[in-house]
Parts: sequence; C-alpha cells; structure tokens
Amino acid sequence: MLLPAYANNKQVTDMQFATHTIQPYSNPLIDPAIRTRFNRKAGIVYGFIFGLGLAIVLWIPDALQLQQASAYLAWAKFPIGLIISLLIGTLAGWIVGRTQQPFVSILIWILAVALIAWIAGHLPYEWVSLIARLDHSYPVTYDFPPFAAGLTGISIVIGMLAGLLTGVFQLLIIESAWNKSTALSQISLRSILALGLCLPIAVAFALFADGLINAPIRAPVLDVVQTIDRARNPASDFGADQQLGILYQYRNQLLRTLSYTAYWKGVQSDPDTTALTDIVDMVFDTGLILRCQYTKLGGVSMISSCSPVTQ
Repeated sequence: MLLPAYANNKQVTDMQFATHTIQPYSNPLIDPAIRTRFNRKAGIVYGFIFGLGLAIVLWIPDALQLQQASAYLAWAKFPIGLIISLLIGTLAGWIVGRTQQPFVSILIWILAVALIAWIAGHLPYEWVSLIARLDHSYPVTYDFPPFAAGLTGISIVIGMLAGLLTGVFQLLIIESAWNKSTALSQISLRSILALGLCLPIAVAFALFADGLINAPIRAPVLDVVQTIDRARNPASDFGADQQLGILYQYRNQLLRTLSYTAYWKGVQSDPDTTALTDIVDMVFDTGLILRCQYTKLGGVSMISSCSPVTQ
C-alpha cells in the first residue's frame, strides 16, 4: 500500500514543479529594434508638442491683441511661425530620438531653439514684408532695424538655454514615456502626457521672446489706437489729456469715423538721444490718414505728434 501513496506524492510534486516552470517571465527581453522605433516616434511627438506650445504662446496672444486694435496683417506671423516651429521641433526631436546620445541631444536642441529664436526675431520684418508685397492696398516695408538685432540676439541666448534644458528633458522623459507605453510597445495617452512635460520650457521661452521681439512693435500700435479711440469719444476732455490734445484739430473727422486700420510703418532711432520713434499710420474710412510718431526714451513712451499724410 506504500507504493501507490509514494506514487501519488511524486505525481503531485511533479505537477507543482511543472506548474511553476510554465509561468511566463514577467519581464521579457525587448527587441532593440522595437525600442529604437519607439524612441524615434516619441522624439517626433516630443518635438511636435514643443513646437506647437511655443508657437501658440509666442504668436496667438500677439495676433489677438493686434486684431482687436484693427492692425494690418495681425495674423501674418502666426501661420509662418507655427509651420517653422513644428518643422524644427519635430526634426530635432526625431534626430535626438534616433541617436539617444546625451551630447548630441543637447547640441541639437540648443541649435534648434536658437534657430527658432533667430527666425522669430526676423519674422515681423522681412517675412511679414513678403506678405505685405502681395497686398497693394497700402505701401509698407519693414526693414530689420539695429535695435531688433540686439533684442533678437538676447532671444537667441535665452533660446540656447531653453534648448539645453529641452535636450536634457527629452532623454529623461522618453524613458518615462517608454515605461507608460502600451503592451505592444506603442505610444499611449500616458506616454503623450509624459512627453508634454516639455511644455513649461516652451512656454517660458515663448513669453521671454514675446516680450523682446513682439512687444516693442505691438505696444506703439496698441497705445496709438487706444488714444484714437479716446479721441472718438464725445465725452473725452481734450484739454486735460496731453495725448488727446495732439488730436484735437482732427476731432470732428474722428467722430465721423466708423472704422480704421492701423499700419506699423517701422522705427527710427536718434543716435544723439538714444530715443526710438515708431511710425504708426492710422487710415480711416473717411479718407483721413494720420501719421503718428510714438517716441520711447528712458522708459517713457508717448505719442509725440500726429499729422495728416496722403497715401
């Protein structure tokens, strides 16, 4: 009677051993080619998110403010900037995802963001001038002034710092995105959210660049338009407001105005006083055209004169 018992016990032991050995390995080895493909795709998504976030923050608020002020070509910079930012960001992310070399990653992103900064600095001038030449309704040509070159240079330096951080982040974030990938080693929603952690860098750089590149052009247009709107208000006191006093002789024509368009014509510098004078033409539906000079000196900005001109 002992033999059957022994046989039964051995059979149970063999079954337990067999059950243990056929369990799948919880961390199977991944084909390196699969990980390489994931890194490339994740790099593309990372760069796309960076470029998209940068373009939205850098050019959409600027365009909305200029549109509200009835500025000429208010939205001209956004589509160009969006396409360029997406192309450069996506290409940089793809290259870094393909190489996965720390030095190369940082260098590529430093060059990429610096290039975006350089283009953003020239975009309101040469690039918008190309678009303006297609419209012959009002002559405008935007030359790249010396002060803009200085501000663009500062933006490039800030862009290089942002690029350094972006390159380091990509190496770290792609690993996190991989850990959140699907069972088939594809990018998941959680992976995309992880890759989106580059947005704070893109947004911070865009805000700096807007203040250095877009604001110096936007502020004169907004201030001149706000002054014109006050002058069109019948209840305004022209005697108590020095800026309105400049427009007093045109009051009756301004009151009859229903619409207008603001044209930023460029900026002039005075080497003796270091003052910068922006030229803003206000074209009204009544036929009146006022050329306003907006002077910036020592932190003080104001309309220094407005006079009628013919187109």
